[in-house]
Amino acid sequence: MNIKEVQAVFSLQYGSEPRSPGRHVSEIIRELAVSRGIWSQDDQNDLDFTLAKYHAGRGEDIVRLYPAAIYRIAAGLAWEQFYGPQIPEINFHGIGELSKGGIIGTPDGLKIKPVTGALVIPEIKFTFKSSRDDREDPQERIRKEYPWTAQIASYCALATIGPIEVDNQNLVTDGELHVFWANGNYKGSGPQLRVYDIEFSREEIVANWIVIEAKSQEMDREQ
Repeated sequence: MNIKEVQAVFSLQYGSEPRSPGRHVSEIIRELAVSRGIWSQDDQNDLDFTLAKYHAGRGEDIVRLYPAAIYRIAAGLAWEQFYGPQIPEINFHGIGELSKGGIIGTPDGLKIKPVTGALVIPEIKFTFKSSRDDREDPQERIRKEYPWTAQIASYCALATIGPIEVDNQNLVTDGELHVFWANGNYKGSGPQLRVYDIEFSREEIVANWIVIEAKSQEMDREQ
């Protein structure tokens, strides 16, 4: 038996729709995380991961730019496609892009609460980070992931009918974070799938959107 390794060839854009012109929420949040020092040198892998996604949407040679990150993206996309349609009551990828003032977001789907009829923004994540917080507190663990919570809050704003104001009765405030922790708690747990209900205050949605809009305008001026 003669075995040799050959080049694997695939594209992250397989089966995906091109993004519309405009500033994407994930791009804005990446810049915020870096400028605020939320992402440190220890988070460089996650920065590379997000940068690779950014370049993938623009057709650049991400295998050359980020050879490790491309496989993390592929694993995340595969999990999303497998798991997403199984989330109860979800309209998975059926809504396309949402936009306000030139800022674009692409939620993984939308849900409607059966009793209240409230809109819920689900978001699916695949990560090699540890699921464990020092105090084993799920709230504290997820609070540390600013890019995740800011993304969901931004999608809430984008899904809102009307202005992003506290007194707007249509303001969307509910999110649902689905995290596949590929390495679990790094203490022998193995992979873990956990779901977190997130209820933002109206003030949090408005404050987050003000920051997103301001950063988007700053990025436009710097171009």
